[in-house]
Amino acid sequence: MVMTMTCLQFWILLATIDNFGSFSRYAGPAITSIVVLMIGEMASRGDLVRFLVNIRNLLSIYFALNLLTIIFISSGLLLLPNSFLGMDNRWIYFFLPWVIITFAVDALRGQTSRKSWIIFLIATVQLFAVWSVGAMMSMIIWIVLWIIESTKIKYQSRKSLTNPLIFFILITITEVLLISGLLIDITSSFIVNYFHKDPTLSGRTLIWDVALQTINASPIFGEGVQSEQYDIYLFTQIDPENPAFWVNHPHNYFLNVTFHGGWIAGALFVIIILMAFNSVKKAQGSLFSCCMLCGLVCFAAASLVDTLDFSMFYLLIALSCNSSYITKKYEDNWRMLRSL
Repeated sequence: MVMTMTCLQFWILLATIDNFGSFSRYAGPAITSIVVLMIGEMASRGDLVRFLVNIRNLLSIYFALNLLTIIFISSGLLLLPNSFLGMDNRWIYFFLPWVIITFAVDALRGQTSRKSWIIFLIATVQLFAVWSVGAMMSMIIWIVLWIIESTKIKYQSRKSLTNPLIFFILITITEVLLISGLLIDITSSFIVNYFHKDPTLSGRTLIWDVALQTINASPIFGEGVQSEQYDIYLFTQIDPENPAFWVNHPHNYFLNVTFHGGWIAGALFVIIILMAFNSVKKAQGSLFSCCMLCGLVCFAAASLVDTLDFSMFYLLIALSCNSSYITKKYEDNWRMLRSL
């Protein structure tokens, strides 16, 4: 996994050099992806529970600070444009890992706790309060999948987890339908009438068109990683007066990788995601593998409409790819939990 990610980032580096791009903007996400995968693999071989508890506690602090800043901003005590975690449509990238890691700790310890459900509820309530529809959908997908899959594992056969590759195929099909525009044509009225959102998903369909045109113009290396000003200029040409297009990335993780490194980088990215799903398939039968599967599906779904180049996503990939080893290591705890 680390080697594949290293190859992906090396290819994007070559693309950046070929396009005379921004090395400073390339370095941060590239180093983060490789290092977090390495840390995740090392933690899987060590005291994983302690490691995940520390991550959970850190994310709990982030939640508390975010809530405090919301209160202070609402009361006029702080004059800030956004809360501690930034724009509300980015909170899910902290809240969802917070929930997943909390449930994963329970699974590894062989116990059930109210803390996991409390954390899920308060995170979901805060997302509902700001009407972050995409984020709430991710949380709903998470909890529905978790209830279904964990129940199957507890009360049915050892290999009762739904084949993770089925989810991978469904997400891949959805990706193709989404960026082609077919899915939006079908669901646009539902998006407007029930979610009261822009039928183009805040201009994302138009942004995807620009990204695809750019990729097809340079299929081997894409655009490389350019400066933020370059990317913003490229996307604002859609409509310079519309703030929806003042963005510096394609709002789709697969397209973002392919945009920066061409179709070869896109293919390597798909291989990495496939490896994660396939690793969970090999480890199916434990609540930890169930937790990883639900997390992968939620993050993959979120990546359809945004760029997930942040550390918690790569940690989930690392843990998923080590699911077999982790499941065997904590097998006794898993049996204890299933007997409850």
